[in-house]
Amino acid sequence: MNNLLLELKTIADQARHEDASFDSIRVRLKEVLHYFVLDCIYNSEFKDMIFYGGTCLRIVHNLGRMSEDLDFEWSRNDFEKLAAALESYFKKDIQVHTKTQVNTENAICRITLSFAVLRELGLSSFKEETLRIKVEIRFVTADYLVSITPVHTPKTAYGKSFVLKHYDLPTLFAGKLSAILDRPKKGFTAGDPQEGINFKGRDFFDLLWYMEKGIIPNKKMLEANGHAMSIGEVFDIISIFIAQRDMENGLRKDLEPLLKNQRFVANFVETFRDVFTRLKQERYTSRKIERLERVKVSQDFHNDNHSFIFQYNTVDSSMLITFTFMLTWEFLQYSGSGKAGVPLDSVNQDIIFTQGSVHKNANQYVPLLNRKIDEYLKQHNNEVYFEQWKSKLIRTSTGNNFNPEKEIVFTDANELLNKAVTLEELAMTAQ
Repeated sequence: MNNLLLELKTIADQARHEDASFDSIRVRLKEVLHYFVLDCIYNSEFKDMIFYGGTCLRIVHNLGRMSEDLDFEWSRNDFEKLAAALESYFKKDIQVHTKTQVNTENAICRITLSFAVLRELGLSSFKEETLRIKVEIRFVTADYLVSITPVHTPKTAYGKSFVLKHYDLPTLFAGKLSAILDRPKKGFTAGDPQEGINFKGRDFFDLLWYMEKGIIPNKKMLEANGHAMSIGEVFDIISIFIAQRDMENGLRKDLEPLLKNQRFVANFVETFRDVFTRLKQERYTSRKIERLERVKVSQDFHNDNHSFIFQYNTVDSSMLITFTFMLTWEFLQYSGSGKAGVPLDSVNQDIIFTQGSVHKNANQYVPLLNRKIDEYLKQHNNEVYFEQWKSKLIRTSTGNNFNPEKEIVFTDANELLNKAVTLEELAMTAQ
């Protein structure tokens, strides 16, 4: 028995020991095979494919549920060549058959990989019963890819190493929202049509995951998918959708095979509506900003990092909206804010307050950081969907134990001031 089959057998035996359902075992096996599919793609001529969807969220950001299939966007249409490469990659280890289907109307290709392993793993009495993984590819234009820039993440697992090309969290969130909005329009049904479940429970599990993190969806991606509306309108539509559906039944049926802890599934289903309503009110209700009220600058004496806190009044004076930037002492010392060309008097000095001993260059960064906020507010019509925003720690070098979800590197102030560096890119993604 080869290494891949041994790995699959270990997973299957462990799942049986846990008394997992057949559906759950099947998904666990798929999760192992995902890494081999990705190894084939991203260590080959197909590495320009852009990974997105629930499995991307699972592998890149440790989403708490399991996932079944793989979704990509691609500006090429060498689908048959890709299918042949995947079949060739696996056939030395296990028997696999590929089937390619192209929907020209929706510009989508689906490559189904059928692995003849279930009988060998003791999960089926029938040789013809296979474990299937769908690789779904959405064809996009080169212009589209220019407008929505992907990122790269290295991954290593099961003896395979590759660098994934994928979208950032705001863009992935926009894709998930589009899926939620579009499935009913496309006639999607789950299970018995008489039950009227026209949604995937996993979509709403992912929805709460994004909402808990306070991720603001990428409007460019929403618009590219045909949803040219405000973020508030998107969530209002989803609220109505939830109110009109048997969410409990749909969530439970779809999530049970994707989560090992069935008690958690029951609790998630029971509390879903309350959690969604709370998070929508806290983080996805529009607040109109009126003016900058005050700026506070302080130093953390434990590590010398500096906080720049900008507080804005809302039009209805109901709350203060806070933007917090975190900068290291080294960045303040060596990045050269004075060369960035932002006048010090562009922010009223009377509203700037320093707490304790701060770096001598600290006040020079107030107008620079304020400009980043102004650019964001102008782009979003002075509307925000949060009460508090916090940046990653801005530093001049990676150093030891660098965490890209919590830290970001710029060599000088001009790099930070660059308009291409948006608040979305600076935002803390793991708080």
